[in-house]
Amino acid sequence: MTLQKTVKDLSVIGISKILTSLTGIILMPVLTKNLGAYGYGLWAQVGVTVSLSVMILRLGLPLSIKRLFPGKEIIEIRTDFYSIVIFVFLISTTFAVLLYIFPNILADAIFDGKIAIVRVVAIIIVVSSLDVIFLTTIRAFREMKKYAIINVASTYAFVGLAILLVLLGYGIWGPIFAMLLTKGGLSILLFFLLSKKFTYKKPDFSSLKEYLSLGIPAMPGGISHLVVDISDKYIIGIFLGATFVGYYSPAYSLGMKVPVFFSGILSIVLLPSLSDYYEKNNLNLVKQILNLSVKYFLMISVPTFVGVTLVGRPILKLLTTPEIAKESHMILSIIVFAGILIGVYTIFKQTIFLKKRTKLITYYWLAGASLNFAGNVILIPEIGIIGAAITTVASYVLVVILVINFSSKELPLKPDLLSIVKIVLASILMGVSIYVISLFVWSNVFFLIVLGIIIYFSTLYAIGGVGKREMDYLMRLR
Repeated sequence: MTLQKTVKDLSVIGISKILTSLTGIILMPVLTKNLGAYGYGLWAQVGVTVSLSVMILRLGLPLSIKRLFPGKEIIEIRTDFYSIVIFVFLISTTFAVLLYIFPNILADAIFDGKIAIVRVVAIIIVVSSLDVIFLTTIRAFREMKKYAIINVASTYAFVGLAILLVLLGYGIWGPIFAMLLTKGGLSILLFFLLSKKFTYKKPDFSSLKEYLSLGIPAMPGGISHLVVDISDKYIIGIFLGATFVGYYSPAYSLGMKVPVFFSGILSIVLLPSLSDYYEKNNLNLVKQILNLSVKYFLMISVPTFVGVTLVGRPILKLLTTPEIAKESHMILSIIVFAGILIGVYTIFKQTIFLKKRTKLITYYWLAGASLNFAGNVILIPEIGIIGAAITTVASYVLVVILVINFSSKELPLKPDLLSIVKIVLASILMGVSIYVISLFVWSNVFFLIVLGIIIYFSTLYAIGGVGKREMDYLMRLR
């Protein structure tokens, strides 16, 4: 039953991830075609700035909530919850006030001197910091249906409002105001929902010591991870300008879409589930879940890499503009491969959390971030945006090697190597088939995608990559 619960959680989150991922595909054409590469580049920098700021200001507390809340009584959680919320609000508000008063440095560096954008971003940072705490609390109690509904509704609300404002002529301010309004509304809604679950109790900030002692050591690692993810856009903006960020960002976003979609599902569900099993000393179940996670993640991400390599440019041209597709189509395949590395890292890093060795994540990502930053500074001025993509892959390769090395010593896994070989073979056959067929019907991108999916899964089933036993088990979980 415990494994079934985990798989059901994965299914719920998977459906919500599919629905939210579709919004990115819906929004991207509207923004790129109405704002151009320059405007889209500015919007990308807004997202980067908010993400980096929130990552720093939350002080590792979301990780601590996921790890510690499941093992505590409600009466303890009440005090801890309000202490954390008030603490994060004060920290983020202080930072936002400083950014609002002194916006020039950031505005001149990456926003082309647009001070007003920086000041609105400062407000967004506050509400986004609270959103993270509220949503993480829901996840910690494995209320995945509630989490999924809220996540999907808020995402579609943002996209719908952003599209409306852009089409009404608000330009870059359309998505910025949409983000501010939807995240602000979400914070208010989530606070009232959680206040019913946890009736107010006077905060005791001494209780934060336990959470900060677990979360802060992992913070530099998380920040370094984010630096690997976003420093390329900052450095592209500094050396090449917002327009080249606008070339790079759509390809980066699309390239990461499928691998990060599935690794995101795993990240949301795995730690709360595995923590419960690990505390009960059910190590066999922990290993079983992680081994299955490796198999099913690669089952999706490997053929995605092959498919994107073949039809990436037409997809980019369809979803953005001919100019962006021409400048960035080579980025797609490189970034999809980086996304596969992220997924592998997400699975194997669970052993670090279970062993409470979070400082290791710091060391690993500091190494990865250092390589990434140095590579970007050297390669971007020399070979442009493709240098940023290459550096991203190199950084992830380093971190994945370090994480797998730790896992093999502390909680050794035995991924199904034969199944992985079959996945690769089926992907290659799919790729060859698409290439041959594309010589005759290249312009029909959707046909090639659907045909590729059919060929891949038919081949995989035929060679035993997915067995009848596994299919029957998944059917029983409905």
